[in-house]
Amino acid sequence: MAKISALVISHNSEQTLAACLKSVAFADEVVVVDLASSDASTSIARSQNAKVIERAPVSHVELIRNETIAATKHEWVILLDADEELSEGAAKTCRAIAEKPRSESAAAYQLPRKHLVFNKWLKHSGWWPDYQTRFFQRDAVQWSGKINEPPVVQGELKRFEFQEAQAIVHHHYYSLDDYLDRLRRYTAAEVTSKQQVTPTPDHIFQAFFADFFRRYYQDDGWRDGQHGLVMAMMQGMYQSVVQMRAWESAGFPESRK
Repeated sequence: MAKISALVISHNSEQTLAACLKSVAFADEVVVVDLASSDASTSIARSQNAKVIERAPVSHVELIRNETIAATKHEWVILLDADEELSEGAAKTCRAIAEKPRSESAAAYQLPRKHLVFNKWLKHSGWWPDYQTRFFQRDAVQWSGKINEPPVVQGELKRFEFQEAQAIVHHHYYSLDDYLDRLRRYTAAEVTSKQQVTPTPDHIFQAFFADFFRRYYQDDGWRDGQHGLVMAMMQGMYQSVVQMRAWESAGFPESRK
């Protein structure tokens, strides 16, 4: 049986890290890359016998995906963020794949991700199943470094079954302040990492409504009740702020009429 490394990137994650690490305790190696936490995150990681690597923080984790994967030592890697947990069913599937000869396995696997937003599982508006490439042969994936972009996989890519029992559980947002803090950081990173066209007022306006309409109506966000409405509005706002930041980075030019 090939061995498995679990890799977790953490920053001030004392609220969720213990549960995250418990969910991957089956792995032959657990590596926590800590981004200058000021809370008890590193103590929690060491108390669970994880190998802790401390480094400077970054604006988004995709910048250091390749670097942190290189710090693991086993053939297979299960990748989690510190606010995620691997379900028991998914852990069992990972072990079963690692037991097979390499020639009988795909190079990488996508797992469904279950988002808990303000303590509710969002099943619509694009939040489920939200497949993510998180279990892979160590030498089979490369990230570009751009925010929210999936890795390039060298070889076959398969998916775990579309069911809750095979999911990663993501404790996504606990409060509006949590969301707004991430919005501030991530929208800045989006403009930095992606080439932007200087937006017009129409771009800023349409960014909100296109995303809101898709999530709330086309993807049935209304079925998630008030949670679905609020998140569709906030995700629309996110897209609009990205456009505003691109306008800012261009020097606040006035649009031609």
